[in-house]
Amino acid sequence: MDSLSRFDELRIKTDHELLEVLSNQLNAGLGAALAALRSLDPVSAEGGYRKAQRAYDDVSRLLPVAHIITEQDRQRLNAKLYRLRKTLEALSVPLDGNLRADERSRQSRSEAAADEVCCRPVGA
Repeated sequence: MDSLSRFDELRIKTDHELLEVLSNQLNAGLGAALAALRSLDPVSAEGGYRKAQRAYDDVSRLLPVAHIITEQDRQRLNAKLYRLRKTLEALSVPLDGNLRADERSRQSRSEAAADEVCCRPVGA
């Protein structure tokens, strides 16, 4: 019977913890992005955008180093990462060099992004 070395045990534990951190980071990023889409305050919208962008950058950088996670977990994280990227794209349509937009434009982008995030099949 093969037993795991101490190194392997630590690697599995570290990857499991990294999986939790990545999932939490993506959830926080999606929440911040959706709040920014709904916000009528440009300063709040920009803060939410920056937080969501940091989450996207961090997860994009760290996901490839999580070696011992299941394919199902990797696909789930990649689907969330995709949704976050699409939401960030909806947010990054700047007017006058910032995130300000008239209320109608913001509302339509918010609805479109919410539909993309909430209604897109995971495997699509």
